[in-house]
Amino acid sequence: MKRYIIFIIAFLLVVTLNKAGATKEGYTVIAKKDDITIYAKKMGELYRDFKIDFKGEIYFRPYWMNDTNPTYAPQIIYEDINKDAKKELIIILTKGYGTGVLDQEVYVYRNTNGLFDVRVDDPMAIIYKNVKTKLTTEKAEIRIGDKVYKVDITPLETYKLI
Repeated sequence: MKRYIIFIIAFLLVVTLNKAGATKEGYTVIAKKDDITIYAKKMGELYRDFKIDFKGEIYFRPYWMNDTNPTYAPQIIYEDINKDAKKELIIILTKGYGTGVLDQEVYVYRNTNGLFDVRVDDPMAIIYKNVKTKLTTEKAEIRIGDKVYKVDITPLETYKLI
């Protein structure tokens, strides 16, 4: 009977120690979704030195940063965004915010025997490539892809500076 009690106590100690080690010493869980967890160290007003626990595998991202405000915690999205029948991991970090400003970075990964970066075009480059504008004194024309939008601006009066 004594052996069983000692075995149970030893087993509980080992299990308890393993669970405590899962929190990563010095790291805080800042986002979690299903079996994806993001850990980081709090340094001042920013989280830095990120670790991603993706389905049991740990990936390091030491140069990432995110604000410590819980409202702007990292967002985790795990969905098929490009319709290739494979889910992508999207992580959105907030580097800063203020009146009318939100500075975020988006990281996209595909899971093919590990996480691999997916190159994402700069939004401004996409706009420059797909949006054309033309402005005359009578009309404004905006071309987005194959669609053309025209706005008659003749009723607008010009105001003179005093």
